Amino acid sequence: MLLTVILKYGKLFMVIVMARNRRNKRIIKRITEVIDLKTFLIIMAILFVIIVASIVIIKFRNYQDSLELASQKEELDKQIEAIFEETERSIDSSNSTVRDEIIRVSAVR
Repeated sequence: MLLTVILKYGKLFMVIVMARNRRNKRIIKRITEVIDLKTFLIIMAILFVIIVASIVIIKFRNYQDSLELASQKEELDKQIEAIFEETERSIDSSNSTVRDEIIRVSAVR
């Protein structure tokens, strides 16, 4: 048995296709005849809950990602600052060494 839903003349129909013989013919019923309002509302409520839960999960994950990115940015800023300080110390050290060499060379002459 095959169950399909079709749109015919602007109305929604459910088609149940069964084996074709003289006794069993195709049965075409409107969806409103098959599903009552209570069932429809239950289905809609379940879909609504799923959609709301998905939205909440997505927002929560985005919030967690933003917190993680902020902490990574802070860590990266600390590392960059440490690199700059080390470079500055290295430059000062080399300048000091060059200054000492110049003083030695001028003292020897």
